[in-house]
Amino acid sequence: LKDDEDIMDGLGWAHSVTLSPDGKHAYVASWNDDAVSWFARDATTGALTYGGRLKDGENAVDGLVGASSVTLSPDGKHAYVTGWSENAVSWFERNATSGALSYRGTLKDGVAGVDGLNYPFDIALSPNGEHAYLVGQHDHSISWFDRNSTSGALTYVGILKDGVGGVN
Repeated sequence: LKDDEDIMDGLGWAHSVTLSPDGKHAYVASWNDDAVSWFARDATTGALTYGGRLKDGENAVDGLVGASSVTLSPDGKHAYVTGWSENAVSWFERNATSGALSYRGTLKDGVAGVDGLNYPFDIALSPNGEHAYLVGQHDHSISWFDRNSTSGALTYVGILKDGVGGVN
């Protein structure tokens, strides 16, 4: 599969791929296209079929400029994408049947007290899905967030930065 072939778009500088917990779908963060794409996955052959994409600035989607990482919640209900160039993390509701994503919200560095999202490069969720952890490349930090398992929304909790508070 290649970007801009036939009807597919959203793989320009594909940066991260993850599979859904049920193995039925693959999700890709696209740095150059400022997008997240999804694909149906054949469990027998492993073949992927393009499903669609969401792009920053289209249909109110925000926070995907320089999309660098995509992670799914352990329950498979939500996807989280870091927007490296936008200093943001966005979350999406996932349709378990089609794999389609629906935009639900964004947090940005320096807005409403959020810290640690200066060039966020990666995101991980705790095994129980209650917390998210983000690496802020230019903040030299790791920040953590509470996760609402119903809405997928993230709430900023705290940060550790290199050289601050005994962190070396």
